[in-house]
Amino acid sequence: MRVRILVTSIASAGALLCGATGVSANDDLIDAEETISNEPDDLPPPPECWWTSKDATAQDVADEQGFWRQIDAGDHYDDVLIFIENGTLQRTFISEQRTYALQERVCSDPDHESNGRLRWTLVGPPNPTVYWDELTERVTKRVPLPAPNLGFETRPDGSFDVAVNLGLWIAVDNPDDVVARAEPAPGVWAETRATLDHIEFVSGTGGSSGPCAGAGTPLAVTASDVVDEGPCGYTYTSVDELGEHTAILRATWTVLNTTSTGASERRPDIVLETAIPIEVYEIQTVGTSG
Repeated sequence: MRVRILVTSIASAGALLCGATGVSANDDLIDAEETISNEPDDLPPPPECWWTSKDATAQDVADEQGFWRQIDAGDHYDDVLIFIENGTLQRTFISEQRTYALQERVCSDPDHESNGRLRWTLVGPPNPTVYWDELTERVTKRVPLPAPNLGFETRPDGSFDVAVNLGLWIAVDNPDDVVARAEPAPGVWAETRATLDHIEFVSGTGGSSGPCAGAGTPLAVTASDVVDEGPCGYTYTSVDELGEHTAILRATWTVLNTTSTGASERRPDIVLETAIPIEVYEIQTVGTSG
């Protein structure tokens, strides 16, 4: 298609810029080619795409935890905390003090090649209370079974010989607190702490002792000739109790969550039991005539 394009002189151009409405008789006319597009004017705009937070569920958390456990059940898994914050799956690398959120690419055209893509993007530290669930889970797994100390020597197989009328001093040998902590940013932290609260002893013959505060009271080595039972103790007193029995040592731990913000929360107690094989025997005395 050929068109006529009007090109004015410099003077005429100045006049037009100043608001003139006419052109000079000396204006030149030239021919030029103009390309006309055959595309319609009402074409839709190209699809728009943007990144947005991806909604997460408890199953997403479990899947992500399983992924890290599969990689390494040791250092890597212990370094990563998985959680949901504001509906979004996030993970914190404790050693790096960095937190990432999962985002999804969304396009106005659902068939666009980048629609549905995922990425992890760096975000600020979350409210530290989001770590409590996983920290509590880790502490629960690490709290040990109570290791019994009854004031008698332990056999190699872990059983005890206990004499009738000789008192037990009941205690546990592993009472230290169990702690899991996350610090996603300097000065921002969450902690779960399990503390041994009390122990109980069940004799296996119908008797019991406790609850005794804390770890109980072990028998001092220098008091090995003590006959009476300890402050947390038990005594088998009847010949009917002679023989083999299975006693129980029960330990109850309290679980407390705290954060740098001052928030705190008590979780359900952890109760663990250790079965103790015991053989009750009678001390035989031999007398001689004068």
